[in-house]
Amino acid sequence: MPNASSIPVRLLGRAFRMAPSWVRGKGRLARFLLNRKIRDNPTEIGDRNGNVMMLPNIREPLALSLWLDGVYEPEVIGFLRSSVSPRSVVVDVGANIGALTVPLARMLNQGGSVVAIEAAPS
Repeated sequence: MPNASSIPVRLLGRAFRMAPSWVRGKGRLARFLLNRKIRDNPTEIGDRNGNVMMLPNIREPLALSLWLDGVYEPEVIGFLRSSVSPRSVVVDVGANIGALTVPLARMLNQGGSVVAIEAAPS
């Protein structure tokens, strides 16, 4: 089963990450190039910081953003990075697949903790 960890898809993802995120049509071109078989299968995606997440498919905006840019909501992660201390306790309500939870947990690995809550069973 092809997924984002296959070599051609990883290379395509790297090529998209080299283009600035403000380039218009980047997402539309990616959706066109990724065939339905790849887009609709569970996919393992790594972000810029080496965090790996399993996504139900690449059609979701969060998954596509991670695959295209290697980061989801970089402004929020930057704000959190500047706002939390190493011993903070953070609650992530609506954690989805952990695109914010995992980087936060790595930031707080010296005594802080993250509680992630996601209501969706999948």
